[in-house]
Amino acid sequence: MSLTLTSTDPGVSYYLQQIDADKTVTQDEFEKLSKNADRWADSMDYKELGGTMKAVQDAADVLAAAIQALARTARTGGLEKDALDAVTGATEFQLAYVIGAYKTSFEGVQKTS
Repeated sequence: MSLTLTSTDPGVSYYLQQIDADKTVTQDEFEKLSKNADRWADSMDYKELGGTMKAVQDAADVLAAAIQALARTARTGGLEKDALDAVTGATEFQLAYVIGAYKTSFEGVQKTS
């Protein structure tokens, strides 16, 4: 199983293309993506947002760490292939849920602006 992500934003697309170039995400690429995502979110100092951008940034950090911990545990836990596939599928479903939240809420904001 695999997830593919695209972005309409040129800056995000650039990083996604760099990662997709060799079909693997190195620790260096992951850290660079994290730092750039944080730098970008930190620049969104709009009072009108009432701290919600920071909440999304913090939630992304928690989600990323939880996914990495789950993967480490699944790798070292001796799961059979079928069970590992099921865990992968469940994780992808959770990520689809997060993307669905974006598509049903934030994309609507952009269309009405």
